[in-house]
Amino acid sequence: MKNINQLISSIIIVLLFSTSCSKDKDTPEPTPTPTINFETNLIGTWNEAQHIIDGDDFSSSGETISFFSNGSYTSVGFTYPWHCEPGAKNDDSGVWSYDSNNNILTLNSTKAQVHWDAMSSQWISHGNSEQSMNVVSFTANEFKVQFSDVNCSQNVVLTFHR
Repeated sequence: MKNINQLISSIIIVLLFSTSCSKDKDTPEPTPTPTINFETNLIGTWNEAQHIIDGDDFSSSGETISFFSNGSYTSVGFTYPWHCEPGAKNDDSGVWSYDSNNNILTLNSTKAQVHWDAMSSQWISHGNSEQSMNVVSFTANEFKVQFSDVNCSQNVVLTFHR
């Protein structure tokens, strides 16, 4: 009986010593989430992943926008920030800027713009438009913006993927 009690005492001491002296050497420190610089990581070509206008999905493939480090941009297949008509398929180019204090991306088109006027059933030309949009979310491979269209007062949400 004495041997069993000594064995149990020894096991308890070893267990207590193991847990009390144990440091979390096996548990790695959490890796901090890297801060993503919007302006630097925006550079490159993005594909439209989703295009929601007033809750309706007008997404289509083949529409891209490219941002360049010199502050210019080009888009292929759409200029939705300046259009009421979801089917408007005009390439665009211009300059972009980012307001980090307010998290706003601004596109200033250098091409003449048109939009569909439902009242007159015709395309209406208008000046070079500037569109500011709220950056809703941004990661290295996805960003989402939301804005109200300058011509139609529609709520537009665009999601882009690399």
